[in-house]
Amino acid sequence: MRKMTVEVRTDANGYFGKTIPFDPPGAIGATVRLTATLLSPFATALWGDVDIDTRDGAPSSRKRTFVLWHSEAVALGSWRLDGDANIIVLNGKTKPTRANARLVIEIEAVL
Repeated sequence: MRKMTVEVRTDANGYFGKTIPFDPPGAIGATVRLTATLLSPFATALWGDVDIDTRDGAPSSRKRTFVLWHSEAVALGSWRLDGDANIIVLNGKTKPTRANARLVIEIEAVL
C-alpha cells in the first residue's frame, strides 16, 4: 500500500489546479482511492474535478466532478490503474471566491 498527501491552495481568484505524478507500487495493477478535505476558510464551498490518466494519455479515464464544503472529507472515487506512470489532475474554484483556501488530497494505492 502506498499513501501520499498533497496540499493545494487557491489563487487570488479562488481557482486551483494541480498535476501530481503518481506511480503506485508494482506494474500489475492497483486500485487508487482519493479523499479530499477543505481545511480553510470557514463558510466556503469548492467545486472541482479530478482525473487520473497515464502520462502518455492512453488509456484515459473519465473526469469526475465533486463539491466539497469546509471541514468536510469527501471520497472522490476509486480508479483501477495497470501501469506505474500516471498523473492525477485536480482543478476547481471556491464559492464564494477565496484566496489561499487549503485543500488536502489523500491518495491511497492498494494492490
